[in-house]
Amino acid sequence: MSLSTQLIDSNSVGYSTFQSNSQRCVVNDGGIFKIHVHSTSGGTFNNQIWYLQRSIDDGRTFTTVYSNTTYDYVPCLETDSSSNLYLIYTFDATNAKFLKFSNTNYIDPSIITNIPIILSSKFCMTLDDTNNKIYYFNSRGYLTMLNKSGAITTTETQITQAGAIASNMYPSVTLDNNGNVYYA
Repeated sequence: MSLSTQLIDSNSVGYSTFQSNSQRCVVNDGGIFKIHVHSTSGGTFNNQIWYLQRSIDDGRTFTTVYSNTTYDYVPCLETDSSSNLYLIYTFDATNAKFLKFSNTNYIDPSIITNIPIILSSKFCMTLDDTNNKIYYFNSRGYLTMLNKSGAITTTETQITQAGAIASNMYPSVTLDNNGNVYYA
C-alpha cells in the first residue's frame, strides 16, 4: 500500500475541517467526496464558504460540485449503500440544514430540510442506513433524528446536560453493527 498527499485547495483557511471528529470524506460508487471550508468573510466564523468536492480519478483531482455558506463550521458528511450523500450544517443562529444529494445528481440537492436547533457550533452525525435513520447531535447534549428523506422524526431531545465542572465540548457519535448508537 502506498500513501500520497494531494493539494486540494491552496487558498483554504487554517481551520477548514474544524471539528474533525465528524466525517469530512466519504467514498462511494460515485467517487471520493470531501468537504471543507474554503474561506471566511471578515475574519469571523459566522460567514464561511464551504465546498463539497468530488474526485472520479482516485483522488488525483477534485472538482467543486456544490458550495454554500455556513453560519459557523463545516458540515457533517455521510453516504449510504446507494451512494447518496447526506450533509447537515448550521445555517443561522436557530436553524441547521439537511441536504440530500441523490446518486444521479451530486450538483443540486434533491432534498433540503430546515432543522430548528438550539445553536451549537460543534455537532456530529451518523447514518443508520439499515434502519433509515440519521442521528444529529450537538455539543449542548441535544439529539435530532431524521430519516433519509429528510423528515424530522424526533425533534431536539436533550439527552445529556452540563455538569457542575464539565460539559460536552466536541461531540462524537458512532453506530455498532446491531444499530446501537454511542454518543460522547
